[in-house]
Amino acid sequence: MKILTAALVVLFAAGCGGDDDKRIEPPPTYAYDGWKMTVWNGSSELDGKVYLQLDSDGTFALYQSILYPGFRTFGGTYTVATQNGVQVLSGKYSDGTPLKHSYEMESKGTLNMVLRSIEEGVESEYERAVIPLYAKDDDPLTGRAAMDEEPFL
Repeated sequence: MKILTAALVVLFAAGCGGDDDKRIEPPPTYAYDGWKMTVWNGSSELDGKVYLQLDSDGTFALYQSILYPGFRTFGGTYTVATQNGVQVLSGKYSDGTPLKHSYEMESKGTLNMVLRSIEEGVESEYERAVIPLYAKDDDPLTGRAAMDEEPFL
């Protein structure tokens, strides 16, 4: 009888443990810190990578790898103002140079946005992303290559 009781206890304990294995875990929470460009001018076939970080204090960082291997970092300040019911992003780089354009910002939910240059109408689409640490590392570009690289925005 003791052997039968011990066997039932082992079976019961094993059965209870199986339920824990079938629990559905919630998806991980990501600490999105920026945006990754996924479409430019209607094409998802991109020649490089562009990440954009818009901080709540009005500063931004643009991490791009377009003309040369490695990422080039550009920083500055930005503002978002509502003009005729549309949010418009404008700003300047740390050296005082203005962004190439002002951009209409269109939200496509919480994970996607579109920036449309007001002057040319060219659209770039972005999705929320965790900007990789290798993109945030110090600029590997020096000399002429660094001078030739123009900021995307």
